[in-house]
Amino acid sequence: MGEETAIDKYLRRPGGIARNDSQPAAQPGFEANGEYPLPMVDLVQANGNRLGLPYCDLHAVQSHSDHLVLLFTEDHVTIHGRNLLPVYNHLLQHTVRRLTESANGFDEGSTTTWIQKIELTKRER
Repeated sequence: MGEETAIDKYLRRPGGIARNDSQPAAQPGFEANGEYPLPMVDLVQANGNRLGLPYCDLHAVQSHSDHLVLLFTEDHVTIHGRNLLPVYNHLLQHTVRRLTESANGFDEGSTTTWIQKIELTKRER
């Protein structure tokens, strides 16, 4: 019963199908999996709206002093906040599982990474 099957080993290895039961590198505002790239990133807004976007459509990530810009095939996502470099680094590796907007929009200064706002816009062609 305690022995792993071949399929269990495959599902956990890099390049296998992503499993949601691995321990993420969690920080307030975002969750990341440092083990292997993930298929999608989940964007959670304070009003409860969620959008999952596939990493295969992510063309570029831009880092600025107080925000990040994610350029997807059809969408632009702007992440406003503080100390976003860890998020940027995980995005480069496709290991961010979830980005969560601050529920109250107020930076209490108690978190390492803080996401004030997630803006979604359609990309102009």
